[in-house]
Amino acid sequence: MESIEKEHVIKKANHIRRLYDWTIHWANTPHSTWALFALAFCESSFFPIPPDVLLIALAVAIPTKSFRYAWICTAGSVLGGCFGYFIGYQLFEYVGSPIISFYNITDAFNAVSTQYQNNAFTAIAVAGFTPIPYKVFTISAGACKVNIFILILASAIGRSGRFFLVAWLLYTFGPKIKVYIEKYFNIFTIVFVILLISGFVAIKYLGWGGGSHMYKYLLLLFFFIFCINVHSISYAEEPLIEELLGGGQNVREPAVAGRFYPESEADLSKKVNNYLDKAFIESLPGKPVAIISPHAGYQYSGAVAAYAYKAIKDYKYKRVIVLAPSHYSRYRGASILDVEAYKTPLGLVKLNQGICNNLINNPPFIGTFKNAHKREHSLETQLPFLQTVLGNDFELIPLLISRLSGEEFEFIADKLRHLIDEDTLIVVSSDFTHYGYGYDYVPFKKDVEANIKKLDYGAFERILALDFDGFINYKKATGITACGFMPVALLMKVLPGNVQGKILQYDTSGSILGDFSSSVSYASIVFTRNSEPPDIIGDNNGLNKDERLTLLKVARDTLESYVKEGKRPDLNSGEYTLSLIMKEKRGVFVTLNKNGNLRGCIGHIQPREQLVKAVMDNAINSSMNDGRFRPVDADELEEIEIDISVLSPIKKISGVDKFIPGEHGIIIRLGGMSAVFLPQVATEQGWDREDTLSQLCNKAGLPSYAWKDESMEFFVFTAEVFHEEKTLVMK
Repeated sequence: MESIEKEHVIKKANHIRRLYDWTIHWANTPHSTWALFALAFCESSFFPIPPDVLLIALAVAIPTKSFRYAWICTAGSVLGGCFGYFIGYQLFEYVGSPIISFYNITDAFNAVSTQYQNNAFTAIAVAGFTPIPYKVFTISAGACKVNIFILILASAIGRSGRFFLVAWLLYTFGPKIKVYIEKYFNIFTIVFVILLISGFVAIKYLGWGGGSHMYKYLLLLFFFIFCINVHSISYAEEPLIEELLGGGQNVREPAVAGRFYPESEADLSKKVNNYLDKAFIESLPGKPVAIISPHAGYQYSGAVAAYAYKAIKDYKYKRVIVLAPSHYSRYRGASILDVEAYKTPLGLVKLNQGICNNLINNPPFIGTFKNAHKREHSLETQLPFLQTVLGNDFELIPLLISRLSGEEFEFIADKLRHLIDEDTLIVVSSDFTHYGYGYDYVPFKKDVEANIKKLDYGAFERILALDFDGFINYKKATGITACGFMPVALLMKVLPGNVQGKILQYDTSGSILGDFSSSVSYASIVFTRNSEPPDIIGDNNGLNKDERLTLLKVARDTLESYVKEGKRPDLNSGEYTLSLIMKEKRGVFVTLNKNGNLRGCIGHIQPREQLVKAVMDNAINSSMNDGRFRPVDADELEEIEIDISVLSPIKKISGVDKFIPGEHGIIIRLGGMSAVFLPQVATEQGWDREDTLSQLCNKAGLPSYAWKDESMEFFVFTAEVFHEEKTLVMK
């Protein structure tokens, strides 16, 4: 009989463990805060898993939101307690009694009911603070007809005390949790459980427990609390506790095949090749050394990812370093799974065992955190594309990146830099802005699509300039929710200075679905090696005379048509001959001059769209949207001359001595203030370097001497400038 009862308890424990796993997975979804509220609500009336599980996981992941999560827990638990009260008050025979029987806590229920006769408020408030199943108290309060307002007030006090204490502990000690776990994990677990059981023993002798079923409840609770401690702590800093993920083989099996991408080899190969066939890649100045690619489900981001992989399709690489973010685990540094290969439906991708083993042997910043890799998709989704474009001729060096500080950035970057050569490619896996209430990120509610794009391109500007500090500060200033922020920042530390970046494609799930209430951004970016020193800016791929004349005609036609009729000319009318260069994405400014004086000038520093479309858009913006001037009238058109400046990629320089007035355009940035001058400005105004910098500071709203500030950042570029009637080129 005893063995049968123990078997029954074990089965119930297994059910609870499955419920626990299902509960904890919500921490890694866009709906985590709603799940936390729902869990707190349900646990107070019928559900066995307490909200502490999800509260701990979320607070460890984002400590700054700990108290917000505690408030959500409290609100959900108090409202759920009211529902439990209703069950006890109106539905006890049909619902409440079966719940009590299911958890084998009839004796505890009877004891609690007795306590209500003495002091219901104290009993409920104290119980709300303890790990005793709260549903016992809410259902019994209804069954005993306790005043509902007493329940609400006592619940609010007890539950808030419990949840805010947890939040405070995690907010205060969260960043230090790794050290304590490594030193005191076993002692912590044992002491916690001893205290828990001691509490129940005390309750029993106080008359709240007893009975033949109490030991079964304690056994279940012991198992459950142990799971909470092990899993919530491992969520913060994953220990090495799992077997290899390949079912005993030294291979990492696919975790998201059939969900993020097709499960069958034929379907997967067909889908990837279809994406690649549709991706048009402009000419690149050299062999790619790195790409940034998204990692959402292929139905969302596959078409964008294809652009990055199309860029490397005709090149050979012996090694591929993949830097991917950890979505499901938090730890310091990077993790490399100790396996021989990764498996996808397209076959095995072998690791470079020698390099991986050398990297792993660098604790505490590089190691193996096996749990982090179990469900992770960010690295896995890159592999079918790599297998398709590179075949089986490369070896993989996969790093799963979690939290990095200055020390970790420098250490890991130093270990990777010496691996970079002509035969090595770096792949960074990252999505960009995650917008919407599900992501707890709603910095704006109007012009959402345009503002998301502006936010993303602000990040791209710093990425393309390899501006590490600017990228870090941009994250702090905007809170941009780029899940691959750490791997992207690490890439900026690893890449040599003689590379230039280019945005190949950009899209959002909001655009794909036609719904921007929730949106994730995707981008493909490529970095190619430039043979010039870091502070030297290369020339543009020059436009020929016909291409310049065509762009000037597009600008003139756009200006005339829009000012007179509010319409744009049709680029597909056959009137314009559009070359491949004109279809490339380039930074460009359109300047309007009237009788030798500036009448409007607006443009894009970073390449956002095809050159010909950018000329059209900026011809309109310069005539209508330059805040320094009133909109252009039709009677002014004959007096206006158009200049077009096609920009090179921007490059950060180490000091103002690298800036050559008249040759370089320049951007300054200090804090949140910035301004730009095109290369021709200094020449036209007769300014030297100091004059140009002083005037630029004034334009940015800064004192004229601010360029001498040690924190000032400088970026330069060149421009191919051509004018109506005169197609002179300035570089």
